[in-house]
Amino acid sequence: MRKHRMVGLLAAIGLLMAPAVPAEAAPAPSPMQAELDAYLASSSGSADLPFPGLPWPPTARGPYIDRVQWVQLGSGPSLQIYPTAAGRRATGFGLPSAAWREVLALAPNAATPGMRSQFDCHWVFVRIVDPGKASWNLEPGRAVVGPLEMVATACNPPF
Repeated sequence: MRKHRMVGLLAAIGLLMAPAVPAEAAPAPSPMQAELDAYLASSSGSADLPFPGLPWPPTARGPYIDRVQWVQLGSGPSLQIYPTAAGRRATGFGLPSAAWREVLALAPNAATPGMRSQFDCHWVFVRIVDPGKASWNLEPGRAVVGPLEMVATACNPPF
């Protein structure tokens, strides 16, 4: 029941495309929208699924991450990730993993399932709704949740 409410909420605010017209009459979604739709439909929450319509080779070459910085907030440690211009606009199969490898090269201690889930959410969601966001902030203390709840919480599930 909760999953259906989240899907309805996302569809209502235009973040989940609903097939309102026959496929042959519907315009093709943008590559970023295709990434988001497939991410939300996945049960694994992986942003590396082979989404239909994703370009290969990628639309922009890396590097995708400029720098990272650990900061201490009132809620605990937070990793601030600063994407490059390419990291803000690139689409293509395998790019979330390529960008995550860049994060891990700069912050090896970020290698946790919850941090990767938050990163994937930022890759497929925040780049659409807030493309100019200065940094993507990931917190290791946040709950590991599925893709629908991750997007419903704007990539910030509860601690």
